Amino acid sequence: MSCPHWLPILGGADWALKGQEPPKFRQNKVTYYVAERDEWRYATALPAIPTASKTLYLSSGPARAVDQGRAGDVTDEQVSENAPSAMVSDPSDFRVLQDDKNPTLEFESAPLMKPLTISGRVTFTAYVAIDQKDADFVVNLEEVRKDGSAITLSHDWKRARYNKSLQAAALITQGQVTEYVFTSFRWFTRELGEGSRLRLSFSTLNNLYFQRNMGTGGYISDETIKDARTVHLTLYHDSRYASRLTIPVQ
Repeated sequence: MSCPHWLPILGGADWALKGQEPPKFRQNKVTYYVAERDEWRYATALPAIPTASKTLYLSSGPARAVDQGRAGDVTDEQVSENAPSAMVSDPSDFRVLQDDKNPTLEFESAPLMKPLTISGRVTFTAYVAIDQKDADFVVNLEEVRKDGSAITLSHDWKRARYNKSLQAAALITQGQVTEYVFTSFRWFTRELGEGSRLRLSFSTLNNLYFQRNMGTGGYISDETIKDARTVHLTLYHDSRYASRLTIPVQ
C-alpha cells in the first residue's frame, strides 16, 4: 500500500510510522491556516483556540439604490425600537428558480477600521414569523471587500418544522414570532481586511439544488408545484426580538 502523496512532503512517513520527531509544520494537535493573513496557527484542540465572542445585532435601515436587496445594518449596539424587515417568497415562481434570484434580506456592517480575524463557528439567532405552516430558511455570511467583491465565509439552513428537534417534526403556528438558532455553520478562519464589511443574507431556501418546501406542512416528497403557497416572512430585530450574529474573533 502506497503512502498518501502528502506524507513525504511533511516528513510524515518517518514520524507517523517510525516514531521519529514530527516535522516543524506539525507543532500541535490542531494546525489551521488563517486565510488572507497567510499564517499557520496551532492549538491542542478546536475548543482551545483562543477566541472572544463578539455579538452583532441586526437593525433595519433605508434601502439604497445601489443595493436593492439591503434591508438594514449589522451593528455592535442593539437598537431598542426598530421596524421589522419583510419579504415575500413564492416557491412556484420559476423565474426565481431559473435566475437564482429568490428575494433576500441583506444586512451589512460598517467598513472595518482595522483587520478582524474570525476563527471558529458563527451562530445566528433569528426571530421570524411566517404566514404558512412551514418553510425552509437559509442564512449566508460573506466578507464584502473594498473593491465590492464578496467572499463567502459560511452558511446554514433550517426547516421550520424541525426547529426544536431533528427527530420530531412540529409545525409552527402561523404568524407567531419564533426563535430560530442556526448553529451548523461550517468552521472557518479568515482575516477580514481593513475596509471590508460583513454581509449577512437571510431568505427562504428556494432554488433548483434543494428540495422545495411548498409551505403546506404536508409530506414534502409527495407535493407538486400545484401545492405551492406564497410565504410572507417577517424578520424582527429590536429590544424584545434581538436577531443577532455571534462570531468568534481573535
